[in-house]
Amino acid sequence: MVGAARALGNVTISEAACLEDALMVSECRDFDLALVSPRLSANRHDERGLELVARLRGRREIVALIVSDPPDPPTLRRAMRCGASDWLPLDALTSVSLQAALDELRSLPKPRPRALPRAADPVARGGVMVGQSSPVLTLRAEIARVARSMVPVLVLGQSGSGKELVVQELRRVGPRPGAPLLDLNCGAIPDALLESQLFGHKRGAFTGAERDQEGYLSAVGRGYLFLDEIAELPLSLQAKLLRVLESRRYRMVGSTKELQFRGRVVAATHADLAARVAEGRFREDLYYRLAVLELRVPSLAERSEDIPLLLRHFSAKQERRLEFSAEAVERLQRHPWAGNVRELRNFVTRSAILSDEAVITDATVERLLRRSARTDRAPRSSLATLADDVLALDVGDKMHAVQSVLIERSLARCGGNKSAAARVLGVHRKVLERWLVKHEFSSARSSDECPTGGRDRPTSAHSVTS
Repeated sequence: MVGAARALGNVTISEAACLEDALMVSECRDFDLALVSPRLSANRHDERGLELVARLRGRREIVALIVSDPPDPPTLRRAMRCGASDWLPLDALTSVSLQAALDELRSLPKPRPRALPRAADPVARGGVMVGQSSPVLTLRAEIARVARSMVPVLVLGQSGSGKELVVQELRRVGPRPGAPLLDLNCGAIPDALLESQLFGHKRGAFTGAERDQEGYLSAVGRGYLFLDEIAELPLSLQAKLLRVLESRRYRMVGSTKELQFRGRVVAATHADLAARVAEGRFREDLYYRLAVLELRVPSLAERSEDIPLLLRHFSAKQERRLEFSAEAVERLQRHPWAGNVRELRNFVTRSAILSDEAVITDATVERLLRRSARTDRAPRSSLATLADDVLALDVGDKMHAVQSVLIERSLARCGGNKSAAARVLGVHRKVLERWLVKHEFSSARSSDECPTGGRDRPTSAHSVTS
């Protein structure tokens, strides 16, 4: 610690070897940053360091960092509940990391006086999470506890349950409610572009990089970076993200200069990350770094008592006022809602368009639910039939055959335009070009323009244009 004191110049560092000494130092001196070991003795069950954090945080507004070799996730979670702001590996304890922690402390606003009890309705008080059920109240309380920490947060929940609302609520109740909030879907961007999108790149870093491009890690500043579908992050980028979380340092693509990340990462997924780790598809160290603080969003089936509030909330957003009879509400509360809150929101929108009743009845709800079920089942039924037909084919590599047909049909639909066909297939153009080589599709460029301004269709179904 003496070296760190010299490096930090005017920062005074006091040391304490036990709980009693640390409390005595805190009585005699005011300080802003506490570096605490979870164990204050050789006993592996000793957690008096966590008790120290709780007692220090109860006395004044400080930043407390847990400093140790990688502890187990349960210990880290207990530390965060006691008020620790983050965990710092022993090998990362440098003057740079200490200065970053102090900078973070100075950026926090002064503690605000305790407010009077707010209205029970979360929408009325400006919140983003609608509901008064026990699971929602528990989640809201957990968000309030972790909002002032700098630790990454992992949000778990089924698709459509509202995971993106958690990061919005974290920002709203946290110390910087006006800070930027950037979201990046790790499963929607091609791997080749994802690194540049996240880290940014320097001019000339790769073909097409004609200018410097700021990445999300820089653009978010001291705000919140929401990494949705984190389970889809490529393994190569998982290692780089882990380094950012541990050292809060990163480099732009094509640069040797290290930059500091000052924001907070909130990751979300509906996938079972523990299973991905067991399969070797997700790094174990990154999983444990993200899973220190887990927030689980309940499914709509677990909070069906919130459906009347949600109906009122979504109905208020429609062009005409919607009301549901008591029987209709009860019917909606019994519905399974596989698509969770998103499905309920879509149902309300559909009701506003397809019904003319002043008060929507149970019969209308039943009719609309049946119509929705038929619409949802049709594509699945068609896909299942297609899958059976493919499996019956007398070809060795059935996947190769299916991919070849999809490429051919998408090119035909798009007049041989590769960029348009890639969008239809939901892949990046470079991915489609690799498939074209793999399946030995011929490439012919057409330069003739149609009278309507589009390209002529190629003479062969296998000919493609750029």
